Amino acid sequence: MPRHGAEVSRAIANTPHSSLPVGRFGRLFGTLGGFSPPDGLLEELGKPGGVMEDRNKPGGDNKGIPAGFTYLGQFIDHDLTFDPVSTITKKIDPDSLRNFRTPRFDLDSVYGFGHNASPHLYNRNDPDLLLTAKTKPTKELDLPRNNQETALIGDPRNDENVLVSQMQVAFLHFHNAVVRHLREKKTNFKKHKLPGESVYDTAQRLVRWHYQWIVVHDFLPKICGPGVVNSLMVENASGTTITNELYQPTNNPFIPIEFAVAAYRFGHAMVRNDYALNDIIFVTIFGRANQPLSHLGGGRILPADWQIKWPNFFKFPGRADPQASRKIDSKLAAPLLKLPAQVVGEKEFTDAPERRSLATRNLLRGKRLGVPSGQAVATEMGETPLDNSAIGLTEPGWDDEAPLWFYILKESERAPISGKRLGPVGARIVAEVMLGLLDKDQTSYVNHSSVWKPLKPIAPAAGRFAMQDLIKFAGVVQGG
Repeated sequence: MPRHGAEVSRAIANTPHSSLPVGRFGRLFGTLGGFSPPDGLLEELGKPGGVMEDRNKPGGDNKGIPAGFTYLGQFIDHDLTFDPVSTITKKIDPDSLRNFRTPRFDLDSVYGFGHNASPHLYNRNDPDLLLTAKTKPTKELDLPRNNQETALIGDPRNDENVLVSQMQVAFLHFHNAVVRHLREKKTNFKKHKLPGESVYDTAQRLVRWHYQWIVVHDFLPKICGPGVVNSLMVENASGTTITNELYQPTNNPFIPIEFAVAAYRFGHAMVRNDYALNDIIFVTIFGRANQPLSHLGGGRILPADWQIKWPNFFKFPGRADPQASRKIDSKLAAPLLKLPAQVVGEKEFTDAPERRSLATRNLLRGKRLGVPSGQAVATEMGETPLDNSAIGLTEPGWDDEAPLWFYILKESERAPISGKRLGPVGARIVAEVMLGLLDKDQTSYVNHSSVWKPLKPIAPAAGRFAMQDLIKFAGVVQGG
């Protein structure tokens, strides 16, 4: 059996659950069995009003991570994974699941399959540009939509809520701003292009590389801690070296279930009950039934005065501090434990009210997909595992083990981290998988033949580029 630090890959080639040599979903710890506690315990743990409900106390804010990173994390997730098949009602072999997204930071949620296969994403009058739109009559920036208000984008999930749809808007405008920059002067295009590239090719690559830079230098250090990132990645004048111990795919890169179904679901704890979209609109996550101006739901034309004011979500120089995310801990905003029918579906809303809770759904999905326990993963990683008494699971049915997702939230909750970022198990899984995907992508900036970094004027300074800089260059800062 491979142990921590062994040379044998723990990727899906080791899984006992299927004969497939590789797939787009798989296992990081293929030798560990799945943790399968009784459904009743999982439902009790995740129920509304239970131990996982965030009572919205003032001390629950995480001022070190602005609220925008919750939805940047969702946007990144939609770029990497899409599983429309698995359910929480039956056991599933993850190796049989197809990921309908490429396991790369390539923004296929923005670019789709390119001009020929996804022509609806591009400006017919100027195919170098992505299609953008403004609402009528208020002229606020929105996603392009058909006459039934369906968004014309590469991934329909990026119109699930107003915050992630406005994130998509920012990326559309960033691409177009880069195209215009390349066209502004011949020297601009000459400075950035690679052999054989058109203006569109260069713009798309630059957008992807700046996005990847944000993932590495802005998102991961906040979520996992700079120490974890720096221990896995070295960037210097000679290039970039990424050294992974856990994520070592034997063939093609894949998305581990320990990442997709457990560790990366930390973002659910960061969701606030409500948000100030701008100086006018303050709104809750789901609002009230039949009152469209009371909630953040997507799938519709942006209501008047609802364009996002990005300094409310990311830190801009000279602006007031943005709203904070909630701490990464074992508490979820109360509305997430009572999901509405439009989220879970009318039939399930009626037939299984105990499964309206997002916490319960996460816990059950982890069981159905055979995710190992938190203690088993911690031990395999060489970490001293927390026992169940330390994380509040004292019922005998747990057998001294905990669901990996809950375990990761609990380890983050404990001092001295105290919800400011992920703890040792969660941080390592998230950082190793995300950096590993970047390393395995031969088109990423880290694998370019010469050292690359963001440059002025797209970046405020050479080698410095964060999400607020993308928004600023895209020209969508103000809003509202």
